[in-house]
Amino acid sequence: MDQARTVRRPGRVIRISKDALDGPTPAERILFAALLMLALAGLLTPHAYNSLPAESILEVVFAAIFLVTRWRVANRVAVIMTLASLYLVTKLLLMLAYRPAGIADFAQAYKAYIYLIVLCLIAGSQCYSVERLARIVKLLTILFAFKYGYSFALGLGGRNHRPGLFAENNFELVLLIGVFYISYAA
Repeated sequence: MDQARTVRRPGRVIRISKDALDGPTPAERILFAALLMLALAGLLTPHAYNSLPAESILEVVFAAIFLVTRWRVANRVAVIMTLASLYLVTKLLLMLAYRPAGIADFAQAYKAYIYLIVLCLIAGSQCYSVERLARIVKLLTILFAFKYGYSFALGLGGRNHRPGLFAENNFELVLLIGVFYISYAA
């Protein structure tokens, strides 16, 4: 018997699976633990992005979650997933047509968008609670603001330094915006 709970919000009805109500799923625990561990390590690394290999850890975490999750596209994130996918395909076609480069370089440059697509697939799987994800996003936003704030206030890294919690801030800001959108789209 399906023991899901229905939550009514103005203009929407959200169905939450029993698993999400019971507590964090294994995929949720892995994702949240990795994000928080890396965020704390980055916060405590004043002169660099992160003392841990944050990008490699995130790649392994996202790949593992993608492989073990029964994923589907949720309506609430279909728009961002479609836009991210179209952007990636367009950039790939442009790269192949005008400036051939290696696929590894392409994946590195557009990694945040690849992560967004994976997160969109995970969002539809009901393997996590939107409420818990929203709390993680709030905490990450505070940690990002704190790291960026103290880096600029203390003048760490010189004039051209762009602080980061995980890795280079162009990547992590897109990731944070995507996670924010997914958690509040419900």
